[in-house]
Amino acid sequence: MYPWQPMGKVAQTTTMLHVEPDLLRSGDTAAIQAAEALVKAGQESEWPEIRLRRNDRMTLDTLNALRQYAHVSEVKNFLALLDQADDRVPSQIWHYFKYKYQYQDSLSKSTDLDVRFNQVLSDPLARVYWRGNRYVVYSPQFDRLLYVNEAGQRITVYRPDQDFIRRLGEPTWPIGILLSSTDTKN
Repeated sequence: MYPWQPMGKVAQTTTMLHVEPDLLRSGDTAAIQAAEALVKAGQESEWPEIRLRRNDRMTLDTLNALRQYAHVSEVKNFLALLDQADDRVPSQIWHYFKYKYQYQDSLSKSTDLDVRFNQVLSDPLARVYWRGNRYVVYSPQFDRLLYVNEAGQRITVYRPDQDFIRRLGEPTWPIGILLSSTDTKN
């Protein structure tokens, strides 16, 4: 039987990610490092600061798209912030503006990216790829892709096109080999 709670109070379930115990026993150093980075990214909403290169084509495309929305106060304030901060900005904030205004994504606030990030990590069918100095995780359930650096910091999360998914090739690991989860009620 469920304990009675007043209307409006609902017990929430939180999923905690852990390095898969069998992986720890295996001694596979590369896989353990990947799992530890993904666990950290899942538990801490840490987005690194990035320094924009204004002559980079992708940066220019985003800035040009944002200028078209300069009449929107949050965009106007963000563009002013970029100038004041010497083009340094948290990755989460940059990607929020990029996806919302350049790609017309349905984001309403930057923390929506955290929700999407956690969805990808919770997909038991997600696939993990090692690309240089980053882990790439693709979730077929949510059709989203995320990037995490080696330190476990979140880089970005977005909906890729299928050609990009094909170019990723074979995954380095299925996520189920790296991570396990437990649910806790709050």
